[in-house]
Amino acid sequence: MEVANTKKYRSIPVSVALLVCMMLPSSAFADSAARDLSAADMVDSNGIAYLFDVETDRYLPIRQREAKAAAITQRNRTHLEFEQQLDGNRATDTRLLSKTARARAATEDPVPGGVGYGAFFQDQFQYGFTSGTSLLYSIICPSQVGGNVYSHLYLTSTNRAAKGVEAFISYLGQDTLVFKVFDWAQPESDRWQVYMPYSELSDYLTTQPVNGEGRQIVTVQNTTVQVSSTQWMNAVWLKNYRTNSFDRVYSYTYNVTLSDQRDSHYGEWGPIVETFQEHFENTNVVGFNNVYFKSKTTDYTSKTWNDWELLTDDVSYIRNDGYGFMTAFRRPNYTFGVYS
Repeated sequence: MEVANTKKYRSIPVSVALLVCMMLPSSAFADSAARDLSAADMVDSNGIAYLFDVETDRYLPIRQREAKAAAITQRNRTHLEFEQQLDGNRATDTRLLSKTARARAATEDPVPGGVGYGAFFQDQFQYGFTSGTSLLYSIICPSQVGGNVYSHLYLTSTNRAAKGVEAFISYLGQDTLVFKVFDWAQPESDRWQVYMPYSELSDYLTTQPVNGEGRQIVTVQNTTVQVSSTQWMNAVWLKNYRTNSFDRVYSYTYNVTLSDQRDSHYGEWGPIVETFQEHFENTNVVGFNNVYFKSKTTDYTSKTWNDWELLTDDVSYIRNDGYGFMTAFRRPNYTFGVYS
Protein backbone atom coordinates (compact mmCIF):
# COMPACT_ATOMS: atom_id res chain seq x y z
CA MET A 1 0.00 0.00 0.00
CA GLU A 2 1.40 3.38 -0.95
CA VAL A 3 1.43 6.16 1.61
CA ALA A 4 -1.94 7.71 2.34
CA ASN A 5 -2.53 11.30 1.25
CA THR A 6 -4.64 12.45 4.18
CA LYS A 7 -3.73 13.12 7.78
CA LYS A 8 -7.01 11.83 9.22
CA TYR A 9 -8.88 8.68 8.33
CA ARG A 10 -12.53 8.37 9.28
CA SER A 11 -14.22 5.01 9.75
CA ILE A 12 -16.81 3.96 7.21
CA PRO A 13 -20.44 3.89 8.42
CA VAL A 14 -21.44 0.91 10.55
CA SER A 15 -24.22 -0.02 8.11
CA VAL A 16 -21.67 -0.38 5.32
CA ALA A 17 -19.38 -2.31 7.64
CA LEU A 18 -22.13 -4.78 8.48
CA LEU A 19 -22.67 -5.43 4.78
CA VAL A 20 -18.95 -6.02 4.32
CA CYS A 21 -18.90 -8.38 7.28
CA MET A 22 -21.75 -10.42 5.80
CA MET A 23 -19.63 -10.87 2.67
CA LEU A 24 -16.65 -12.30 4.57
CA PRO A 25 -16.27 -16.11 4.77
CA SER A 26 -17.72 -17.70 7.89
CA SER A 27 -14.35 -19.28 8.69
CA ALA A 28 -13.06 -15.80 9.48
CA PHE A 29 -15.40 -15.44 12.46
CA ALA A 30 -13.54 -16.91 15.40
CA ASP A 31 -15.11 -16.57 18.84
CA SER A 32 -14.43 -13.18 20.45
CA ALA A 33 -13.63 -12.78 24.13
CA ALA A 34 -14.78 -9.89 26.30
CA ARG A 35 -11.30 -8.37 26.16
CA ASP A 36 -11.72 -7.89 22.40
CA LEU A 37 -14.99 -6.04 22.93
CA SER A 38 -13.20 -3.38 24.99
CA ALA A 39 -10.90 -2.46 22.10
CA ALA A 40 -13.02 -3.41 19.08
CA ASP A 41 -14.10 -0.84 16.50
CA MET A 42 -17.36 -2.71 15.96
CA VAL A 43 -19.28 -5.68 17.37
CA ASP A 44 -21.99 -7.33 15.27
CA SER A 45 -25.29 -8.84 16.41
CA ASN A 46 -23.58 -12.21 16.97
CA GLY A 47 -21.07 -10.68 19.38
CA ILE A 48 -18.17 -10.96 16.93
CA ALA A 49 -15.62 -8.17 17.31
CA TYR A 50 -13.92 -6.32 14.44
CA LEU A 51 -11.08 -3.87 13.93
CA PHE A 52 -11.18 -1.26 11.19
CA ASP A 53 -8.45 -1.81 8.60
CA VAL A 54 -7.25 1.49 7.16
CA GLU A 55 -5.42 -0.31 4.36
CA THR A 56 -8.54 -1.92 2.85
CA ASP A 57 -11.22 0.46 4.18
CA ARG A 58 -13.03 -2.51 5.75
CA TYR A 59 -13.79 -3.99 9.14
CA LEU A 60 -11.90 -7.25 9.63
CA PRO A 61 -12.84 -9.89 12.23
CA ILE A 62 -10.67 -10.48 15.27
CA ARG A 63 -9.40 -14.03 15.69
CA GLN A 64 -8.04 -15.24 19.02
CA ARG A 65 -4.54 -16.62 18.54
CA GLU A 66 -3.02 -15.96 21.96
CA ALA A 67 -2.78 -19.65 22.82
CA LYS A 68 -0.98 -20.37 19.55
CA ALA A 69 1.42 -17.46 20.06
CA ALA A 70 2.06 -18.60 23.64
CA ALA A 71 2.82 -22.14 22.45
CA ILE A 72 5.27 -20.82 19.84
CA THR A 73 6.90 -18.65 22.49
CA GLN A 74 7.19 -21.60 24.88
CA ARG A 75 8.98 -23.64 22.22
CA ASN A 76 11.47 -20.79 21.99
CA ARG A 77 11.83 -20.34 25.75
CA THR A 78 15.64 -20.45 25.64
CA HIS A 79 15.63 -17.45 23.29
CA LEU A 80 13.21 -15.62 25.58
CA GLU A 81 15.42 -16.20 28.60
CA PHE A 82 18.29 -14.61 26.69
CA GLU A 83 16.10 -11.58 25.97
CA GLN A 84 15.36 -11.18 29.66
CA GLN A 85 19.04 -10.42 30.20
CA LEU A 86 18.47 -7.23 28.20
CA ASP A 87 15.42 -6.22 30.22
CA GLY A 88 17.29 -4.24 32.85
CA ASN A 89 19.26 -2.43 30.16
CA ARG A 90 16.12 -1.35 28.30
CA ALA A 91 14.45 -0.17 31.51
CA THR A 92 17.42 2.08 32.32
CA ASP A 93 18.51 2.83 28.75
CA THR A 94 20.23 6.22 28.93
CA ARG A 95 20.49 6.65 25.17
CA LEU A 96 16.74 6.32 24.66
CA LEU A 97 16.25 9.27 27.00
CA SER A 98 15.65 12.85 25.95
CA LYS A 99 18.71 15.10 25.62
CA THR A 100 18.06 16.66 29.04
CA ALA A 101 17.68 13.30 30.73
CA ARG A 102 20.77 11.96 28.98
CA ALA A 103 22.78 14.91 30.31
CA ARG A 104 21.64 14.06 33.84
CA ALA A 105 22.68 10.44 33.30
CA ALA A 106 26.09 11.29 31.81
CA THR A 107 27.91 10.31 34.98
CA GLU A 108 26.37 6.81 35.01
CA ASP A 109 27.83 3.76 33.30
CA PRO A 110 26.53 3.54 29.71
CA VAL A 111 24.33 0.59 28.78
CA PRO A 112 23.56 -0.96 25.38
CA GLY A 113 20.76 0.57 23.39
CA GLY A 114 20.35 3.73 21.35
CA VAL A 115 18.45 5.38 18.53
CA GLY A 116 19.84 4.68 15.08
CA TYR A 117 17.01 6.72 13.57
CA GLY A 118 13.41 7.44 14.44
CA ALA A 119 10.58 9.64 15.66
CA PHE A 120 9.92 10.92 19.19
CA PHE A 121 6.66 12.52 20.33
CA GLN A 122 6.05 16.13 21.28
CA ASP A 123 4.73 16.28 24.85
CA GLN A 124 1.21 17.43 23.97
CA PHE A 125 0.76 14.53 21.57
CA GLN A 126 2.37 11.99 23.90
CA TYR A 127 -0.12 12.82 26.66
CA GLY A 128 -3.08 13.38 24.32
CA PHE A 129 -5.26 10.50 25.50
CA THR A 130 -7.54 9.94 28.48
CA SER A 131 -8.77 6.35 28.45
CA GLY A 132 -7.05 4.75 25.47
CA THR A 133 -4.30 5.01 22.86
CA SER A 134 -3.65 2.83 19.83
CA LEU A 135 -0.87 2.43 17.27
CA LEU A 136 -1.30 0.90 13.80
CA TYR A 137 1.77 0.55 11.61
CA SER A 138 3.46 -1.52 8.96
CA ILE A 139 7.08 -2.39 9.70
CA ILE A 140 9.40 -2.55 6.69
CA CYS A 141 11.39 -5.66 7.55
CA PRO A 142 13.60 -7.60 5.11
CA SER A 143 14.07 -11.20 6.20
CA GLN A 144 17.66 -10.38 7.21
CA VAL A 145 19.03 -6.97 8.07
CA GLY A 146 22.37 -7.52 6.31
CA GLY A 147 25.46 -5.37 6.64
CA ASN A 148 27.76 -5.58 9.65
CA VAL A 149 25.06 -6.19 12.27
CA TYR A 150 26.32 -8.58 14.95
CA SER A 151 24.04 -7.56 17.84
CA HIS A 152 20.33 -6.94 18.32
CA LEU A 153 18.49 -4.39 16.20
CA TYR A 154 14.83 -3.54 16.91
CA LEU A 155 12.19 -1.91 14.68
CA THR A 156 9.84 -0.78 17.41
CA SER A 157 7.49 1.88 18.80
CA THR A 158 5.51 2.62 21.92
CA ASN A 159 1.82 3.53 21.65
CA ARG A 160 2.43 6.52 24.02
CA ALA A 161 1.19 4.72 27.16
CA ALA A 162 3.98 4.31 29.73
CA LYS A 163 2.62 0.89 30.73
CA GLY A 164 1.82 -0.15 27.18
CA VAL A 165 3.58 -2.72 25.03
CA GLU A 166 6.09 -2.66 22.22
CA ALA A 167 5.14 -5.12 19.47
CA PHE A 168 8.02 -5.14 17.04
CA ILE A 169 10.50 -6.83 14.70
CA SER A 170 13.85 -7.93 16.11
CA TYR A 171 17.08 -9.01 14.44
CA LEU A 172 20.09 -10.69 16.03
CA GLY A 173 23.15 -10.50 13.81
CA GLN A 174 22.40 -12.11 10.46
CA ASP A 175 19.64 -14.39 11.75
CA THR A 176 16.19 -14.05 10.18
CA LEU A 177 13.71 -11.66 11.78
CA VAL A 178 11.61 -12.41 14.87
CA PHE A 179 8.34 -10.80 16.03
CA LYS A 180 8.36 -9.95 19.74
CA VAL A 181 6.19 -8.32 22.39
CA PHE A 182 7.69 -6.45 25.34
CA ASP A 183 5.13 -5.39 27.99
CA TRP A 184 6.05 -2.52 30.31
CA ALA A 185 3.07 -3.32 32.58
CA GLN A 186 4.34 -6.79 33.48
CA PRO A 187 6.64 -7.41 36.48
CA GLU A 188 10.21 -6.52 35.58
CA SER A 189 11.30 -10.15 35.33
CA ASP A 190 8.46 -11.08 32.96
CA ARG A 191 8.24 -8.30 30.37
CA TRP A 192 9.30 -10.39 27.36
CA GLN A 193 6.03 -12.05 26.42
CA VAL A 194 5.91 -13.15 22.76
CA TYR A 195 8.60 -14.67 20.55
CA MET A 196 7.49 -15.70 17.03
CA PRO A 197 10.34 -16.62 14.66
CA TYR A 198 10.35 -16.01 10.92
CA SER A 199 9.21 -19.58 10.22
CA GLU A 200 5.91 -18.89 12.05
CA LEU A 201 5.09 -15.59 10.32
CA SER A 202 4.17 -16.59 6.77
CA ASP A 203 0.52 -15.53 7.24
CA TYR A 204 1.56 -12.09 8.47
CA LEU A 205 4.38 -11.12 6.12
CA THR A 206 3.57 -9.67 2.71
CA THR A 207 5.21 -7.53 0.03
CA GLN A 208 3.79 -4.09 -0.73
CA PRO A 209 4.98 -1.09 -2.76
CA VAL A 210 6.62 1.53 -0.56
CA ASN A 211 8.27 4.52 -2.21
CA GLY A 212 7.98 2.81 -5.60
CA GLU A 213 9.61 -0.49 -4.63
CA GLY A 214 8.19 -3.75 -3.29
CA ARG A 215 9.18 -4.23 0.35
CA GLN A 216 8.38 -6.94 2.89
CA ILE A 217 6.17 -5.67 5.71
CA VAL A 218 4.22 -6.88 8.74
CA THR A 219 1.22 -4.90 10.02
CA VAL A 220 0.66 -4.53 13.76
CA GLN A 221 -1.99 -2.89 15.94
CA ASN A 222 -0.99 -2.19 19.52
CA THR A 223 -3.60 -0.80 21.94
CA THR A 224 -3.72 0.27 25.58
CA VAL A 225 -7.26 0.96 26.83
CA GLN A 226 -8.97 1.49 30.17
CA VAL A 227 -11.51 -1.29 30.79
CA SER A 228 -12.79 -0.42 34.30
CA SER A 229 -12.41 2.29 36.92
CA THR A 230 -9.10 0.77 38.03
CA GLN A 231 -7.96 -1.52 35.20
CA TRP A 232 -6.27 -1.09 31.82
CA MET A 233 -5.60 -3.64 29.11
CA ASN A 234 -2.75 -4.01 26.63
CA ALA A 235 -3.53 -5.91 23.43
CA VAL A 236 -1.63 -6.75 20.24
CA TRP A 237 -3.01 -7.88 16.89
CA LEU A 238 -1.18 -8.99 13.76
CA LYS A 239 -2.89 -8.54 10.41
CA ASN A 240 -3.30 -11.95 8.79
CA TYR A 241 -3.02 -11.50 5.02
CA ARG A 242 -4.13 -15.08 4.33
CA THR A 243 -7.38 -15.05 6.34
CA ASN A 244 -8.02 -11.30 6.02
CA SER A 245 -8.37 -10.89 9.76
CA PHE A 246 -6.66 -9.33 12.77
CA ASP A 247 -5.20 -12.09 14.95
CA ARG A 248 -4.90 -11.24 18.63
CA VAL A 249 -1.58 -12.66 19.78
CA TYR A 250 -1.29 -11.02 23.20
CA SER A 251 -3.28 -9.25 25.92
CA TYR A 252 -2.77 -8.36 29.58
CA THR A 253 -5.03 -6.58 32.10
CA TYR A 254 -3.56 -4.72 35.08
CA ASN A 255 -4.24 -2.04 37.70
CA VAL A 256 -2.87 1.49 37.12
CA THR A 257 -4.06 5.09 37.01
CA LEU A 258 -4.00 7.55 34.12
CA SER A 259 -1.06 9.34 35.72
CA ASP A 260 0.85 6.03 35.64
CA GLN A 261 0.26 5.91 31.87
CA ARG A 262 1.78 9.36 31.37
CA ASP A 263 5.52 9.40 31.92
CA SER A 264 8.23 11.80 30.75
CA HIS A 265 10.36 8.91 29.45
CA TYR A 266 8.43 5.68 28.96
CA GLY A 267 6.05 6.15 26.06
CA GLU A 268 7.96 9.03 24.45
CA TRP A 269 9.40 7.18 21.44
CA GLY A 270 7.46 6.46 18.30
CA PRO A 271 8.77 4.32 15.41
CA ILE A 272 12.53 3.96 15.86
CA VAL A 273 15.43 1.79 14.81
CA GLU A 274 16.79 0.79 18.23
CA THR A 275 20.46 -0.14 18.16
CA PHE A 276 22.82 -2.19 20.32
CA GLN A 277 26.19 -1.53 18.67
CA GLU A 278 28.15 1.64 17.94
CA HIS A 279 28.37 1.64 14.13
CA PHE A 280 26.43 0.23 11.18
CA GLU A 281 27.27 -0.11 7.50
CA ASN A 282 25.83 -1.82 4.39
CA THR A 283 22.50 -2.74 6.01
CA ASN A 284 19.33 -3.31 4.00
CA VAL A 285 16.57 -0.70 4.05
CA VAL A 286 14.40 -0.99 7.16
CA GLY A 287 11.73 1.31 8.55
CA PHE A 288 8.01 1.97 8.81
CA ASN A 289 5.09 2.67 6.48
CA ASN A 290 1.91 4.58 7.31
CA VAL A 291 2.22 4.98 11.08
CA TYR A 292 -1.20 5.83 12.55
CA PHE A 293 -2.28 6.73 16.07
CA LYS A 294 -5.72 7.20 17.56
CA SER A 295 -6.78 8.44 20.98
CA LYS A 296 -9.68 7.82 23.29
CA THR A 297 -10.49 11.03 25.16
CA THR A 298 -13.89 10.03 26.53
CA ASP A 299 -14.75 8.19 29.75
CA TYR A 300 -13.77 4.53 29.80
CA THR A 301 -17.45 3.51 29.68
CA SER A 302 -17.79 5.10 26.23
CA LYS A 303 -16.92 3.15 23.08
CA THR A 304 -16.05 6.30 21.13
CA TRP A 305 -12.51 6.79 19.84
CA ASN A 306 -11.10 9.70 17.85
CA ASP A 307 -10.13 9.15 14.21
CA TRP A 308 -6.92 7.49 13.11
CA GLU A 309 -4.26 10.13 12.36
CA LEU A 310 -0.95 9.78 10.58
CA LEU A 311 2.11 10.60 12.68
CA THR A 312 3.15 13.97 11.26
CA ASP A 313 6.07 16.28 11.97
CA ASP A 314 3.89 18.76 13.87
CA VAL A 315 3.50 16.21 16.71
CA SER A 316 6.85 14.42 16.46
CA TYR A 317 10.50 15.01 15.66
CA ILE A 318 13.32 12.91 14.22
CA ARG A 319 16.38 11.74 16.15
CA ASN A 320 19.51 10.32 14.55
CA ASP A 321 22.23 9.54 17.08
CA GLY A 322 24.95 9.09 14.48
CA TYR A 323 25.42 5.31 14.31
CA GLY A 324 25.65 5.31 10.51
CA PHE A 325 22.01 5.27 9.36
CA MET A 326 20.95 7.46 6.43
CA THR A 327 17.51 8.25 5.05
CA ALA A 328 16.43 6.34 1.93
CA PHE A 329 13.00 8.03 1.89
CA ARG A 330 10.75 9.88 4.33
CA ARG A 331 7.26 11.33 4.50
CA PRO A 332 7.40 13.18 7.81
CA ASN A 333 7.09 11.27 10.00
CA TYR A 334 4.65 8.47 9.21
CA THR A 335 6.75 6.70 6.58
CA PHE A 336 10.50 6.34 6.39
CA GLY A 337 13.19 3.91 5.36
CA VAL A 338 16.82 4.01 6.46
CA TYR A 339 20.00 2.12 5.60
CA SER A 340 23.68 2.31 6.43
